[in-house]
Amino acid sequence: MSDAWPALPSRWRHGTRDTVHLWCQLLGRTRTSLTPGDRNRPDLPLYVNSVGVTTSLLPLGVRGGLELVANLVDHRLEMRLTDGRQRRLQLGPRDVAGLYAEYVAALAELDVEVDVALPPGRADAPYDAQAARLFYATLVSAHRVLTRARTDAGPTTGPVRLVWGTLDLAVAGEVTTCGFRSTGGDDGVFHAHAVPEPPGFRDHVPRSAAYFDDVLEEFVLPYPAVRRALDPDTYVGEFLREIHDLATPRRRRP
Repeated sequence: MSDAWPALPSRWRHGTRDTVHLWCQLLGRTRTSLTPGDRNRPDLPLYVNSVGVTTSLLPLGVRGGLELVANLVDHRLEMRLTDGRQRRLQLGPRDVAGLYAEYVAALAELDVEVDVALPPGRADAPYDAQAARLFYATLVSAHRVLTRARTDAGPTTGPVRLVWGTLDLAVAGEVTTCGFRSTGGDDGVFHAHAVPEPPGFRDHVPRSAAYFDDVLEEFVLPYPAVRRALDPDTYVGEFLREIHDLATPRRRRP
C-alpha cells in the first residue's frame, strides 16, 4: 500500500491521537479568542497545510497578525507574528498542565494575551512522533479526496476545513456534508450525510464497504476498508459521489 494511506499503529489510538486533538483544541480556542465578533463561535475551523495544521493568519489589530501551526512533520508548535518574531514549542510526551503553561507563556512573550481554557479531564499527554507523522499522511490524503469531492459538488460547497472540536476534516455542501473523522472507529471513518434526508436515504446499501450508522445518522466508510482498496482515492471519491447523488436524486442520472 502507498505511504499516502498508511496503517495507523496502536500507539496512535492509545494516547497520541488525544494529544494531537488537544493541540488542535488549543489552536482552535486561540483562534476563537482572537477573532473579533466570533468569540462565542466554537466552529471556527483550522486548516491542513504543508506541515500539519494551521489557524491561518489571526488579526492582532494594527500590530499585524499571528499564525499558529501544529507542525506534525518536525513535531513542534510554531507561533509566528507578521513582524518576524516567533516561538517554537517541542511536541512530545508531557503533562498537560505543563504543556498548557508553556503554551500561554510563549504567547505572552510575543505580547499576545488570550482567554483560552484548558480542555478538562487530561493529566498526561503522550506523544509518539512516528504515529503523529503517519496520521498527518492520512490527513493529507483525506484533504486531497475531499477537495476533489468539493469540486464535484458544485460552486456552493465550502472549503475543506478541520473542525477542531471533533478532529473532523469536513466539507459542507448545499445538501450534503462529508468528511474524515479521525476519532471515528479505531482508525477513523469517512462519512457523509444529507440535510434534509430524502425519502429512503438511510435504507440505501452502498456499493462499497460503507454502511448507514444509526447512532451517527450518516453513512460511514471505515479507514481500514479504504486502505485495502486497489485505488483508495477513487474508492473514497466514488463513495462520496454516491451519497451526494443519493441526496440529490435529480442529479443521479445525466
